[in-house]
Amino acid sequence: MAGPTLNLLDLPNEVLDYILSLLHPSSSLFECGQTCGRLALAVERVLAHMAVELPKSVKDQSLIWRSERTLETRSTHIPQGCEISKRYSHSACYDDNSYSMYVFGGCTSTSTTFNDLWKLDLKTRTWQRPLSTGTYPSPKACSTMVLSQGQLYLFGGWTHPSLYPLHQSWRLFNELHCYDIEQNRWSHLTPVGVAKPPSMAGHSATVHEDIIVVFGGLQKQRNHIGQFCSSNDVWCFNITSKFWDQKHGFMALGIRLEDKFFWDSL
Repeated sequence: MAGPTLNLLDLPNEVLDYILSLLHPSSSLFECGQTCGRLALAVERVLAHMAVELPKSVKDQSLIWRSERTLETRSTHIPQGCEISKRYSHSACYDDNSYSMYVFGGCTSTSTTFNDLWKLDLKTRTWQRPLSTGTYPSPKACSTMVLSQGQLYLFGGWTHPSLYPLHQSWRLFNELHCYDIEQNRWSHLTPVGVAKPPSMAGHSATVHEDIIVVFGGLQKQRNHIGQFCSSNDVWCFNITSKFWDQKHGFMALGIRLEDKFFWDSL
């Protein structure tokens, strides 16, 4: 005689929540929440728990990193060109609407810089290279990329000089580009007004409402050709009006290259 049958919904909430917490938050977990009312409530509890535990783990320094292989790297038959090349000092940004991470540029171990854009679909864990149109950014590394209203904003960066002529200094950029995710198109933004930030790299950036805030970075030292210095300047770009504005006031001392910051509405 067959015993009683049980299904997932017969489990207590504590057990159900634990099982759902093992699913990938950007794909399987989201899909489970669309199946029935009880699972939808369970997914909400799991996501709320994750939202609390992540900053707590960061504060307690108890995060555990795990290498997540993409589907391409697990396949023995990899189509050529579908995997991003090795690089460092690239820019990256997460798009919550598509559950994807965008990666731009960076450089190789021999300081060759890229200007390619890649998209990692976190649901399928597959790489895609959008064949975008428009005005591409220069090949560069150490730039920043932020997301606002379906647009990726790429600012600044650095590129290593060519071998000839010899003894050239690095080249820094202050160009600002915008990538429209829906239209798959790059555009070069020309700011309005006279004020604009100097060329820089290794800075940090964030978005508050329609303002891009840029902080610090490496800049050319004034009146010293080929010499660079770190900065604690703050520049704000208004996405709506296209104006740059430098903010003045008391600043923290001892700023280093590639210091990071984020916006806290509190």
